[in-house]
Amino acid sequence: MYCINCGEKIIEGAKFCLNCGGNVSAMLSGNQDAAASQSVEATPVISQNDEVKKEDDSIKEDIETDVIIQNYEIEEYFLDVFNSKEEFGQYVCIPEYDDIDAEYTKILKDAIDENDLFENLLLYFKYPSSSRAEGFIITSMRFVWDYGSNYAGEIPLAQIKDITIGKSILATVMNIVTFDNKIYRNIYLTGIRNEKEFVMKFRKFIDILNGEINSTNNTEQELTQAMDTDFIVQSCQSTKIDSIYCVVGNPTVSPYEKKYKSAKLYFNIPDREEIFLIYDSTIFGNCKKGFAICTSGIYYCISNPGYWSWDQYRMVNISKNIMGEIDIGGVIFSTANDAKSLMIVFQSLQGFLK
Repeated sequence: MYCINCGEKIIEGAKFCLNCGGNVSAMLSGNQDAAASQSVEATPVISQNDEVKKEDDSIKEDIETDVIIQNYEIEEYFLDVFNSKEEFGQYVCIPEYDDIDAEYTKILKDAIDENDLFENLLLYFKYPSSSRAEGFIITSMRFVWDYGSNYAGEIPLAQIKDITIGKSILATVMNIVTFDNKIYRNIYLTGIRNEKEFVMKFRKFIDILNGEINSTNNTEQELTQAMDTDFIVQSCQSTKIDSIYCVVGNPTVSPYEKKYKSAKLYFNIPDREEIFLIYDSTIFGNCKKGFAICTSGIYYCISNPGYWSWDQYRMVNISKNIMGEIDIGGVIFSTANDAKSLMIVFQSLQGFLK
């Protein structure tokens, strides 16, 4: 049966039309006037559940739209950093530039679609010696390693604070540090060409996501650029350091200097920093240990990377021992025959800061 007032279908057994309130008994008796007169205003009666459902659907649609836009922006950031097709060799695939082998398509799809339909695959790497699809994946939301194995792990990109590089036996490995200071170690890079460059680019991508280098939010970068660096230049050039272990800038160290990239990598120096002096404490010149005097402070690495801002540095104790080592706040640096000259630099910096 349909309501003679509004045309809506009437539920069996109902006494009134749920849409307009028309009297069903009057309709059945043929009294159209009574049916109309007993009806409430002809305004659709929508249940509270319907309203809530419409609101939920609208919110869900807005969230999905935001996620799609965010994933697109993240992919754009990634491609701005990883902008070369063959830079890292045949085992690294960037879907924007390469075709994904059919052998791995299903595994990769399962790894991504399992959690989020809006997730975009940015890069995957397969270990060359593995018969299974094991390696790691970078998506617009997560970093997944050892995918396709029983030892798979994952970290949301939003939780990654830093990327470092290291060695495990004879292999180069990548370590991931999260904001709660957990360290996921020994993610193998075997098979990647230009391993150091890969880690530096991955770190730069993470820095962009964390707002470290973001053109839409560059307040920190502007402050760093505006900082008075005259005292740093004067201190670094306050004495002549003629050493194969030391590079002094003029006034900053050139990015083409041999030790520049290694220092940035092993000392965890962000891209926003200018470098004024690099000291390499290693015998082989690989810059895995040492320090760099930069715009906002001193970055270093002994067993792990560390950093003193200028505000922290002005309060630390500095001393030189008979072994030719310099102790800065309890961190010991091997400085060979350069300890005396470096002490002049360090003391000059503190003099300006105090």
